[in-house]
Amino acid sequence: MRPMSAIVGAIMALSVPLAVPVSASAFELISRSEIVAISDGSLPGASLNATPRAAVADAPVIELLQPNATTHFRAPVDIHVRMRPGLGASLDMSSLEIRYVGSIFSFDITDRILEHAEVKDGEIMASNADLPSGEHEILIRVNDSWDRKGERRFSFTVEE
Repeated sequence: MRPMSAIVGAIMALSVPLAVPVSASAFELISRSEIVAISDGSLPGASLNATPRAAVADAPVIELLQPNATTHFRAPVDIHVRMRPGLGASLDMSSLEIRYVGSIFSFDITDRILEHAEVKDGEIMASNADLPSGEHEILIRVNDSWDRKGERRFSFTVEE
């Protein structure tokens, strides 16, 4: 669970306009040494918390708008995610969880992204996320106000 200050910060960020970039410099989303440590479970905070959730009718929908439909790209990359709540509900942004998924373990990177992101109306935009070359998987989870749980995994390859 993230500290309350991170949750409050994410909620307060809802008023930041999307058109203004947060930072022009790249930020490290995950390092090569962290990837190795996540894979063997030695990174503090690594957990088995990437088990797929059961599908729920009218659960929030999560779309990856950037990087675009291609699964191969060079870093750094801009990240743009759109989340929509289930019918008749609103998003519960305090439930937002973004995890980097290794071979067995995963690691919560929610705060890393939110520190460099603009959040508004269910959209998250982070510019210049740096990742090492190789294959990566990101898991995004969010609930709506009716506690319906949405989840989406994205796999991609960063080229050298």
